[in-house]
Amino acid sequence: MTTRSHARKPALRPSTPDEVSWLASIPSTSHEHARCVLARLRRIDSEVVVDWTPRGPAWNLPGRMLCALTLGDGVIEGHIGDYDRRVPLRSQDGIERFLDEVLGELLRERAGGREDEPLLSAEELEAFRA
Repeated sequence: MTTRSHARKPALRPSTPDEVSWLASIPSTSHEHARCVLARLRRIDSEVVVDWTPRGPAWNLPGRMLCALTLGDGVIEGHIGDYDRRVPLRSQDGIERFLDEVLGELLRERAGGREDEPLLSAEELEAFRA
């Protein structure tokens, strides 16, 4: 008997006019990676708000930036925090690394900045990646 996975995949189509405009401004070779990141960040947390800036989308918590996407040298770059850390999003591995760092940043914010304990169980991390 074959078992099918019914896990929801993130929608890869643009959801807002700002998203459509931004996707049109980046190289078509980056569209698949951009759509993947955008879809996954759409469901990160209800308190995280996306703002469409001239540089690209930025996801904000009250009072500070959580992460952003920009275009650098023809490659989408993910930024964590106030543009302090940069991750090139050239591959699925880069996307996963960026999203892991964003999620860690969000969870540290929620935990009051404590870094002395695990932020997610293995099950929670796997659920976010799905």
